[in-house]
Amino acid sequence: MKKIIAILLCLSISVAFCGCAASGARSNDSDNSDYLSDDSTDNNEMTTDNIVNWNNVNYKVNPVLSSSEDIKNVETEEKGGITCVTFSWNYVDDESGEGYKDILMMYYNAAANEVANGSQSVLGSAYCQMLDDGTTQWTYYNENHKVIYKLVDNEIYDANSSKIGYRDQSGSAFDNDGNPLDLESFDNFIKTMNDFEN
Repeated sequence: MKKIIAILLCLSISVAFCGCAASGARSNDSDNSDYLSDDSTDNNEMTTDNIVNWNNVNYKVNPVLSSSEDIKNVETEEKGGITCVTFSWNYVDDESGEGYKDILMMYYNAAANEVANGSQSVLGSAYCQMLDDGTTQWTYYNENHKVIYKLVDNEIYDANSSKIGYRDQSGSAFDNDGNPLDLESFDNFIKTMNDFEN
């Protein structure tokens, strides 16, 4: 979470674009299911990596980042033998705010110098989109680029686009009945990512 906040501060993202880092408060009457696609495929089936080049390094990335995208910023952070490479693109600066509308955080099971030399065993990824209506969508993927869960503003959806809960202002997760929801139990990558970011 510290890295996400730092990214947003470094990019001078205004209030309208801070949603990519915000936990949000519970919403009782909004329905964000229209934003979600059907990702009900087998999570063990591999989706082919995409390859993008930045500073003469070819990176294996989640296919949400096309090689045709105009990447504007790449940041690398290493911690405990894991490297997170953050790709940002689709920069906007208008009356609603300033910042990147698309941010992909790729997590690799390797040191930063190994990642730069092509050793890129993907652990998972997190993709943030600021949609045109101001809605923020975070999608978390496993090593096969299959959806683990989505966070649309503060509402939590599973891989089948069914609403399963929400996050409160503190960032705690709850199911639809208000019981605690353990997001780390969905996939090992979620715990790996949380440990890395904290």
